[in-house]
Amino acid sequence: MKPLEPWRRELRGLIPRWFLRRDQSPSGVFASDYPGFPDADAVTARLQGAGYRVTIEKGVAHLDGTADKYAALAGALPSSAPAPTDGTLFSWSLARRLLDRGDPVTSSALPALGALAKRLDAGDEHAIEDFSAWAARRQRCHQPVPAAAGRLIFCFLSHREGGNAPC
Repeated sequence: MKPLEPWRRELRGLIPRWFLRRDQSPSGVFASDYPGFPDADAVTARLQGAGYRVTIEKGVAHLDGTADKYAALAGALPSSAPAPTDGTLFSWSLARRLLDRGDPVTSSALPALGALAKRLDAGDEHAIEDFSAWAARRQRCHQPVPAAAGRLIFCFLSHREGGNAPC
């Protein structure tokens, strides 16, 4: 399963009739055209009640999770992955280090966490390198780096290795 599959399933239940796809803009993780339809206010209220942040621009809803929503997503993902290989050792080690630190999800980390989730969901393994650079900058400033990122990385590695990860 891909890292964002739990949210994708939940959002399908909350936005049943309109398109839902990974957001191509930095404004959200998913995008939908539901604001152009009559019951848009009710859908927005349902999404916000489920823990999603909703930004509407030019008739498109950009959806992302709150810090609590990311923490819940991480709790549903694996805390380990198949044994590392030469090709996955860096990613595996980063994920393990993040989980060992146990830092919470903070609002200042949401853009980077959302970008990581979106890129890993699309199969972009270079997202881990970019996130690692961001994490290093945060750590130099003594700011937390959310452990949830470690679970996203492990889910990505599990999916890439076997395709039927428990995440």
